[in-house]
Amino acid sequence: MLKRRTSQDSSVAAGDIVGNGLSENVEDWTSEDVGRFIRALGKGQCWVEYSTKMADVDVDGSTLMDADLEILIDLGFHRIHANKVLRQLHKIINGLGLDDASVRSTSIQRLDGSINTSQPKATTTT
Repeated sequence: MLKRRTSQDSSVAAGDIVGNGLSENVEDWTSEDVGRFIRALGKGQCWVEYSTKMADVDVDGSTLMDADLEILIDLGFHRIHANKVLRQLHKIINGLGLDDASVRSTSIQRLDGSINTSQPKATTTT
């Protein structure tokens, strides 16, 4: 039988991550900070591998803020884990509590509010 997780038994809360030595300003995070953030989100080996991959491509905080679902999947994240990363990152950026159901990151909405349609921009020549 599945048990619904509550904020008390969740593996990590956004405030716990920031309170664990990471700056509240994600843009200030180094690639090592991003690795700590990623590792804090899960207990399995895949989270260590995600963290390593982020370090391999030198993803710092400002770069992570540009990530969307598609980018994280391209980096090797499972879709459900990529959603978790974006959701927790969004909560840190916006200072939201763990149980705020209105927070959902999508593949086209970047964390900074800009839209990524994954289509090249049209150019006009005169």
